[in-house]
Amino acid sequence: MKRKIGSIFTILFLNFVVTELAEASTEKKLSHHEVAASANKNYPQILSYYEKVSAAEGTVLGSLGFFDIKLKQNYTDKSRGFYDGKTTNTLLEKELGFMGTKVYGGYRKSFGSFAEYEGGSRTNDGGEYRAGAKFSLLKDSSIDQNRLGVILANLGVKESQIQLETIKKEIERDATKAYWKWVALAKVFHIYEDLYQLSLKRQTQLEEKLKKGDVAQIIVTENKKNILRRKSALAKARQDFENSAIYLSLFWRGENGTPIVPKQNQVPEIHFSLHEIENSQTIRDLETALSNRPELRILKIQKEQNSSQLKYAQNLFKPQLDVDVGASKDLGNGTVSRAQANNYVGLDFSIPLQQREARGKTAEYESKLKSLKYEQQLLEEKIKAELEQIKVQISSIIEMHQNLSEEAKLADLLENSEREKFKHGASNFFLVNLREQDTASSKAALVEMYEKYQSTLADYKMAVFLN
Repeated sequence: MKRKIGSIFTILFLNFVVTELAEASTEKKLSHHEVAASANKNYPQILSYYEKVSAAEGTVLGSLGFFDIKLKQNYTDKSRGFYDGKTTNTLLEKELGFMGTKVYGGYRKSFGSFAEYEGGSRTNDGGEYRAGAKFSLLKDSSIDQNRLGVILANLGVKESQIQLETIKKEIERDATKAYWKWVALAKVFHIYEDLYQLSLKRQTQLEEKLKKGDVAQIIVTENKKNILRRKSALAKARQDFENSAIYLSLFWRGENGTPIVPKQNQVPEIHFSLHEIENSQTIRDLETALSNRPELRILKIQKEQNSSQLKYAQNLFKPQLDVDVGASKDLGNGTVSRAQANNYVGLDFSIPLQQREARGKTAEYESKLKSLKYEQQLLEEKIKAELEQIKVQISSIIEMHQNLSEEAKLADLLENSEREKFKHGASNFFLVNLREQDTASSKAALVEMYEKYQSTLADYKMAVFLN
């Protein structure tokens, strides 16, 4: 009975081990799309730029405060003297923006006695209601300081949104580079691990042959030295790989934003598929870049900002001509003259005689607009040159990758040939060792060149600013 129970536990344990190994071997491979998406959602710098957009939107809301309804209250009291008149005055005002219009309405009421020369302070016992509007016919009609503030604040939101897009693209590029560096260094680590294991296996074989007297002690000693050399190379490869995984965790994060260090068994296979960038695609990509690049879009916003400021500066040349129209009416008991409705119109005119402020600001913003025009020209030329340079770099990388691919195939062929010759006594251990080392170096260089291709391709996508 005890033996039967022991067998059952053994079977359960073996099933558990097999299941764990199967799950480990089939763990989902990590893709660079997952890393980029994770960074876009949880990377702290991106989250910080979201707050900057919110801050800019707060600035817009603040700039609209000038157009809020305002409640004004005034109270006067003759606390000493023959007359004891008191007046309360309540007024509601609102700026509309169009033609600098301000509408208002209010209520005024007087109590007590007033001197004859203060007849305008008196109201009937029901008080006086009044309403009116003020607007500008010349200066400040189309734009004023407050409307300019709203325009600039809205453009500031657009600029902060472009900066958010830019940082997202930059983080996506950096995440892609970090991902492919991690994949490449994992493959390099595997190459040197296989090379190291090969030397360990050979050491066991050589020690067996030494016991039989088939090889000299110097050969065994030489292989021990070779093991140490390969072990050091493996340690360096492991260090590089582990560091790359830690760096990649800055971009690959959990739902709570915590960095996740990827595991070695999550490294995907590399499919060496490299593609040239065709001339027709470069032309299309240049058009896309000239439309999407954040530098040019921000430059366009700066032009709009300066154009709005120039419009305001030109507004300063105009004379001030403001009109105030309104009506009032007293209610309740009182004189007949106050009981009737009253209409009124007022004009306010002023003009600066020297106009130095207007001339100075106009000259300032005209020059800034011209400066931005030259900046745009240079920026477009730089973008074109940047795309061409990256295209040349990609072509060069593809050519070198093809050469390294052929080199790796030949190195592998020579290694197998040297090992076959060694079996038949036509070669020696030292040549076999050199062939193995050369094959490993060629394969590692091939992987590193592919990583360079992916990194340069990420730079190209960033330069085009593809959505």
